[in-house]
Amino acid sequence: MKYYNQEDFPDSIEYQCPPKEAKQFQGKIYRFSKKVNNKTDSKDWISDSKIKNAYNKWSSVNNYELMCQSSGYSCFLSEKQAKTAFNEMTKKNKALKKKFKSLYYVAVNKTDGVLLDTTNPKKEYEHFTFWMSCKSDIATHHFQVTKLQA
Repeated sequence: MKYYNQEDFPDSIEYQCPPKEAKQFQGKIYRFSKKVNNKTDSKDWISDSKIKNAYNKWSSVNNYELMCQSSGYSCFLSEKQAKTAFNEMTKKNKALKKKFKSLYYVAVNKTDGVLLDTTNPKKEYEHFTFWMSCKSDIATHHFQVTKLQA
């Protein structure tokens, strides 16, 4: 299977990306958006690997795990998980409240990609990474967003 952002996967024989443990998933994934009372657009599907600053740092020290995660898409498996993560993340990084205003969910099927639990045990919330198949068209759909904050 070919994936979006595959050109940013770690170039190593020691590490497979997506990891072997990643499984096909069918269900809803929840993601943050910069939109308010609107719909998502292609900008909501830019991976961290395209932002480059952190990716270049991980690449320079051969941190294959973070390089691989940055080529996927952060997500959560429920609205509650997403809101808990948002609240925990914004305690330490207030700028995230300005960056992300809402969340949305996408119903994915097994041909859309693979999912892996990438929760950091040092964090107080769950986190997942989704690697999207090049055959998937979910990034081109416009999904309704739900306001994160009152």
